[in-house]
Amino acid sequence: MDERAQLTGMHFGIEIETVNLNRKDTAEAIQSVIGGTVEHEGGSYDKWRCTAPDGRQWKAVSDASIGRSNAEVVSPILTYPDDVPVLQNIVRAIRKAGGRVNSSCGIHVHVDASTLDGRQLGNLAKIVYKQEPLILHSLNISQGRLETYTRPTEESFINDVNKYRPKNLHQLSCLWYQQSNTDEARLQHYHNSRYHGVNFHSLFYRGTVEFRWFEATLHAGKVKSYIQYCLERDLYQAIMRGCIREHSDAEYHVIALVNIPQVVNLLKLDLPECHIHFLENEVLNLHFQGYSEAEIAREIGIATRTVRDQILKVSEYCRLD
Repeated sequence: MDERAQLTGMHFGIEIETVNLNRKDTAEAIQSVIGGTVEHEGGSYDKWRCTAPDGRQWKAVSDASIGRSNAEVVSPILTYPDDVPVLQNIVRAIRKAGGRVNSSCGIHVHVDASTLDGRQLGNLAKIVYKQEPLILHSLNISQGRLETYTRPTEESFINDVNKYRPKNLHQLSCLWYQQSNTDEARLQHYHNSRYHGVNFHSLFYRGTVEFRWFEATLHAGKVKSYIQYCLERDLYQAIMRGCIREHSDAEYHVIALVNIPQVVNLLKLDLPECHIHFLENEVLNLHFQGYSEAEIAREIGIATRTVRDQILKVSEYCRLD
């Protein structure tokens, strides 16, 4: 099968936190793209919904983390790639209407996990744990977000996954919540364990793995790249095979995100939006601004040879030279 086709049909959802535009105007901006009707549902989230002609509902709701007068956009279940252009046009429409993002805003991508079992999801947790230091560094996530809404994967959770090797979701949930009776925890929408970069509480609450790493943006290309990264099929193939790729501590400090195997495989999928947006780290940013290898080394405080090696690897994988 064509590797690009393997992304086709994958289901996802997205939440985009925005400021500077109220919920009614946000819902009307969505309507300008998809048509349908706008209604005020109210409730504790002061929800405004835009119902598309196909019956799916987009929502603009309040969220305490961004201020009650602002809007968090919540998509319905979407399908890749068919719904991505519509999503991108919605992002553009919200920005055109006056919507903005600031340091309090984030983007959360939900990926359907209905076909994965406890063993496969345990492998996902281990992959994330091994590569998360690199991911967090390359995404340039603020320290405040890392300490609150996007906490790294807990070492104790990974140790338990390695020790007990969960085979089903119940066994995995016992390790995630650190208790044998998980019924009450699974039903709590705002359970404290949800505030991790990769949120498994969402798995037990609604059947999706939630990726919370991303700082919010109303750049339609970046939104698409975040979705592509989370959906990238080779990640799931690695989960199915149980392949855990190791990196040394030294590599975590000098390697670019594009050298993560999953992202390198995006090049095979011909997804330039994704790998280009993930080139945002110190070495590559300076390289593409025209800095010499020696200037980059002095600026960041690493060896010139390290800079050269990293640029060569990127050139090899991305064919950017």
